[in-house]
Amino acid sequence: MVQHDVREVLAPEQLVNCRKNGGSFRFGCTGGNTDKAFEVIESMGGMNREKDYPYKGSLSLGRCKAKKDKYAAKVTSFALVGKGDESAMKRYVGSTGPLSVCVAAGSWQSYSGILTSCDNRVDHCVQVVGYGDEGASSYWKVRNSWNTNWGEAGHIRIKFGSNLCQINSEPRKVTVEPLGQSVV
Repeated sequence: MVQHDVREVLAPEQLVNCRKNGGSFRFGCTGGNTDKAFEVIESMGGMNREKDYPYKGSLSLGRCKAKKDKYAAKVTSFALVGKGDESAMKRYVGSTGPLSVCVAAGSWQSYSGILTSCDNRVDHCVQVVGYGDEGASSYWKVRNSWNTNWGEAGHIRIKFGSNLCQINSEPRKVTVEPLGQSVV
């Protein structure tokens, strides 16, 4: 299996709560759109680490609590990679690193094994961190933001090769610049 270790996780909670320029009361992400998320991060000037701004999801909708003095990284660019082409996505993930994708995650609550079916309504953004094979099945390894008690230590395996859950509809690479201490 090829997997990229994400050593420092940036704070998805910051995107749930904060607006452009750090304004408060975003009231959640209301679905998935990575371009909007990257624009919010760019306008705020950076992101906290998850350990400094822990994920609470729908339990904490409200005020932005991002701390500029604890920003770990800022977005410098983002672009499509392999739209409509899972093989191109696989080459990127294998050679360069994770991709941000928005997917149809409505059926993920009772996940186990390699996911082989789901709906087509895109409603959630996640990170493709690797891929592998189990028997005759190839899969994507995807890191989810819900928590490490969900799925396989916060990850899900999704069948490769059929745009399952709309995984190849808008794959994005993002380039970040570390601020202060090193961030991967």
